[in-house]
Amino acid sequence: MHKKPITINKYFRTWFVVLSLLARPIHEFGHWIVYKIYGIDVYFTLNQVVPKDFSSFKLLGEAGGPLINVFLVLVGFWIIGRTRFKELGAALIVTNSLSRLVPYIIIALTNSWKRNDEGIIALVLNLNLYTFYIIFGCFFVLSIIICFRANFQGAKKPIIKQLFHMFIIFTFILLILDIPQNIFFEHYNFDLDEIIRYMQGK
Repeated sequence: MHKKPITINKYFRTWFVVLSLLARPIHEFGHWIVYKIYGIDVYFTLNQVVPKDFSSFKLLGEAGGPLINVFLVLVGFWIIGRTRFKELGAALIVTNSLSRLVPYIIIALTNSWKRNDEGIIALVLNLNLYTFYIIFGCFFVLSIIICFRANFQGAKKPIIKQLFHMFIIFTFILLILDIPQNIFFEHYNFDLDEIIRYMQGK
């Protein structure tokens, strides 16, 4: 694992912006991959992947989004540890971590814990609603801390300030992406309680 501080330079910033713009589609792509493996046709939008037949929801299909974010964080660590493209690796870690952490904050503010991937997975498995929010949340927070741990060992204030700026920029980009979603894509509504009961019966 790297011991030198990650350089927040133009290469990192470029990768960060590009990957932030792709964050939502990447997350949904994780859902799509699993449903594709199952051979299930889905509606794919910028922030939603829904089976065309609502009776075809799968537990792993719902887990595919968060899991691809976890996978790409691990890829980011591999890039940092094994290649010279440290900035790309760090940007992968930050954007894929924020891809879940920022929605968690929005979910908390809107009290919509039940309607997101982590909440649905917990309900299907009859676990506490917050189980996977806590597990994934800790993983993503720790990933960012580990990625920049060498930066923290130096001057702490600059890296905290930079991470705060990343959080604000990522949140802004996430909200901006709602515009094309609302203009060009339909939002697919379904009876969540019925879907959960169906998945529990499989």
